[in-house]
Amino acid sequence: MVNPRSNGGTKISFKVKGDEREGDIIFSIDEKIHPLYKREGDDLLLGVKVRLVQTLTGCTIIVPLLRGDEVMTMTFDDEIFYPGFEKVIQGQGMPKSKQE
Repeated sequence: MVNPRSNGGTKISFKVKGDEREGDIIFSIDEKIHPLYKREGDDLLLGVKVRLVQTLTGCTIIVPLLRGDEVMTMTFDDEIFYPGFEKVIQGQGMPKSKQE
């Protein structure tokens, strides 16, 4: 089974599992580009454009989650927006292993 935390370029090898002659089988993980999210380590980044009037009067942002039809609604009434503003949502990045 492939670990969901595997990065692109991760290699998984099975020793002496070749077909005709004894040899290793090696799989290389290639990450698929997601249309909304960008991965940085275990963090997932989502860029959202917000109009100036929304930053001044408050706004609600709908965040689609990776699990499919689930979404998270975030309301910003008391936040001060600035260029490069980031909001961290704990526990919604890549899955962690049981040892962490």
